[in-house]
Amino acid sequence: MKMKALAFSCVAMLGLPALAQAHEEVDNSGKVSLFFGGGQYYHTDRSETGGKEIGLGYIVDKHWAIEALYSDIGDTGAGADESMYRLDGLYHFDAKGHWIPYVVGGVGRLAIDNDGAEDDDATIFNLGAGIKYALSNALSIRADVRAVYGDGDNNDHFDALGTIGFTYVFDAQAAEQPVVAASEAVFEPIRIELDVLFDTNRDNI
Repeated sequence: MKMKALAFSCVAMLGLPALAQAHEEVDNSGKVSLFFGGGQYYHTDRSETGGKEIGLGYIVDKHWAIEALYSDIGDTGAGADESMYRLDGLYHFDAKGHWIPYVVGGVGRLAIDNDGAEDDDATIFNLGAGIKYALSNALSIRADVRAVYGDGDNNDHFDALGTIGFTYVFDAQAAEQPVVAASEAVFEPIRIELDVLFDTNRDNI
């Protein structure tokens, strides 16, 4: 339910023209970013868990970024509470207007706190793809889907993860304003020719 509510709010923001400012791709290399959103975890046994995600990122250059994230996946419904820690790398393709496609992959740790039983933690590897929509040079909405492989203490498993949320870049680079040169007035000389005719048979002109 939380995931659906967040997705609805993201779609609603896409419909607000006041927020969708004219976007011009800028270079935010060296800037720090904040991600806040939600994740939905789909387990091999077809159960689902979901919760909030928050993380900090570093923009290496126009294409590459890295993120460290924490996910509170929540109660699996079987007396287990899950949380996830990830270190991800993102590669962004060239923007198509406001839209920025990307691929993502990383490594992390899935912590499973079993109530009354032995905890079952796992080292996880994720790989996926997503898309961003730039609302401005600092704020964007993004969503992605990933395949997740877990090398667990007790068993290995393949799962899926979907995330959606907002990315905010601190001290984002402002778009360069076009410089409009003042028009220079061009003066061209005007030549006027005056022909005066004399009538030789009269005294007047």
